Amino acid sequence: MRRSLPALHGGAETGVLDVGNPHVLAWRRRHPRTGTFVGLANFSGAAQLVDADTVTGYGTFEPVLAGDGRPEFRADKLLLPGLGFAWFAEP
Repeated sequence: MRRSLPALHGGAETGVLDVGNPHVLAWRRRHPRTGTFVGLANFSGAAQLVDADTVTGYGTFEPVLAGDGRPEFRADKLLLPGLGFAWFAEP
């Protein structure tokens, strides 16, 4: 999967995102021609909610990989399972 996402190749602009949850690391990588990638990692053993708009607010993002199946959205929140991860990318 990583090879198919140019935003994960070297040289892409990288930044950390604040998703309003200290247990979740979120980062964004932007490729100048192919768009943006957002990754989330839950470092807690318990499921965690994050602000979904922070993740999907940069455009229409599709889930491309997740640790425990497709991420679950609850209203304006994204639920990440304990020790789970999710990758999103612009189509």
